[in-house]
Amino acid sequence: AVTEWRRRQGQDGGGGLLVDLEGHGRIPLADGVELSRTVGWFTNSYPVRLDPGAVNFTEVRAGGPAAGRAIKRIKELLRAVPGDGLGYGLLRYLNPDTAPQLANLPTPQIGFNYLGRFASGGAGQTAVQDWTPTGAAATGGPGESLPVMHALEAMGLVHDLPDGPQLALTLAWSEQLLTESTVRTLLDGWAAMLTGLAKHTSGSDSGGHTPSDFALIAIDQKQIDELETDLADEWSAR
Repeated sequence: AVTEWRRRQGQDGGGGLLVDLEGHGRIPLADGVELSRTVGWFTNSYPVRLDPGAVNFTEVRAGGPAAGRAIKRIKELLRAVPGDGLGYGLLRYLNPDTAPQLANLPTPQIGFNYLGRFASGGAGQTAVQDWTPTGAAATGGPGESLPVMHALEAMGLVHDLPDGPQLALTLAWSEQLLTESTVRTLLDGWAAMLTGLAKHTSGSDSGGHTPSDFALIAIDQKQIDELETDLADEWSAR
């Protein structure tokens, strides 16, 4: 969506997108780690360059094969991040050998945070729970007194409603850098791309494996696609 948005403004959209991914920091990195009774966020943030490659925007919006290729490519890029990015902060700020090197690298202008799923009691009312985030914590909205960390903050959360889960998208930006109409164009494009991805994943031609699904062998995506095609043809013949 950002690539398409930048190209419409006459800017170069190639090379992927450098984004800060924010997480709650409670990822079990080893077997036997019990985190189910932890509450709140131990926020970790780390940069990732996401590059879906050459993308047919129209096909992605329609939920076509281009959507599946983009999902698989980004999946592999994210799985290649060591330890879910938890070590980046130590290397960037506390290690005297690596901190200067990392400080000289490009800084992401976009931050992304998926806030998770929240139960709802219906009709827009929050269900009674032992605990629940309140205020800005529930929506991910930045407070007015907080410094701006990125030119654009992208957030998403899911409300579990009686009719099914509903994804809510939020973009927060600096008015000194971006106009509301410009951001609205990006938000509309983002929603359209996500709609296409959802349509693709719910179709009969969705799914498939990627190289990181096979830890014991070295295999590339082209070989996987060929094997899956051959197996599908064999089953159809039977």
